[in-house]
Amino acid sequence: LELIEDTAYRRGFGDRLAEGSARLAAQLGGEASRFLYAVKALEMPAHSARVLKGMSLGYATSTRGGSHHDTRPTLQYGTEHDNTSTDGKPEFAVHNQHFTAVGDSLTQCRFVSERGFGGMLNEHYPRMINAVTGWDLSLQEVERIGERIWNLERAFNVREGVGREQDALPHRVMHEPVPEGMHQGMHCPPEELGGMLDAYYAPEQLSRAHRTRIGNWLRRYAARVRADGTSDETRRKRMNAVNPKYVLRNYLAQLAIDKAEQGDAALLHELLDLLRHPYDDQPDKDAYAKKRPDWARQRAGCSMLSCSS
Repeated sequence: LELIEDTAYRRGFGDRLAEGSARLAAQLGGEASRFLYAVKALEMPAHSARVLKGMSLGYATSTRGGSHHDTRPTLQYGTEHDNTSTDGKPEFAVHNQHFTAVGDSLTQCRFVSERGFGGMLNEHYPRMINAVTGWDLSLQEVERIGERIWNLERAFNVREGVGREQDALPHRVMHEPVPEGMHQGMHCPPEELGGMLDAYYAPEQLSRAHRTRIGNWLRRYAARVRADGTSDETRRKRMNAVNPKYVLRNYLAQLAIDKAEQGDAALLHELLDLLRHPYDDQPDKDAYAKKRPDWARQRAGCSMLSCSS
């Protein structure tokens, strides 16, 4: 309990713990990284990456790191789910990630969606969406929406330097089998993870179909723009009116917190004033609309956050 308080108040060794386990391991050096239980610097929850093969791949490919909210463990605890084999796990991870992407977009609680509608996208989802919106989406279209959301998340990560090479698991998951119990000996060695990643990305299966799909979408969009007759400037204004220029980025909030803890609330009030008019162009505040600076990529509170942070 004392260590928890020390971490919260950044006292003594708690000051290091407050930066997160990934930064702590980097500071300690040596073999500390072998004990780090995180993916993409985010600590992993209790659902075993050594036993649940779908989670092995799910954690590795998660856009946010070691989270169980991108690929879900729920269905993997079912008796019909074979966790002794990697067969079907890449397909499971892909479709389950589309499911969670749609759920995030609908702001659905995982428990409500899984227990009320099912743990994968099914006919219940387009029926629910259509009832609320008046649309006429099919299940295939809802699946594609989830796919597009997920691909955008991955594209953002790639832009920020997070690609397949970061799709890795902790040393203990890949090299230390479960020592005892009913799952004794289970783990996810590098070659097993590599095989699942090859099947997950399957570039030879994606190239032509996805190029055709994207090309068709762009042509439909271009035709719609031409038929609408609205000028580019008018469309830009309409888009800017519903897409804020300024948002409270994690690193900005952390900077304000740091200064406030030192008794300086100036940045806090400045951000508050800025965000009262997030859609307006504020030329003297353009610095707050820029990309996250490099120093914030590994700073606790700026990039390494869990769903409960």
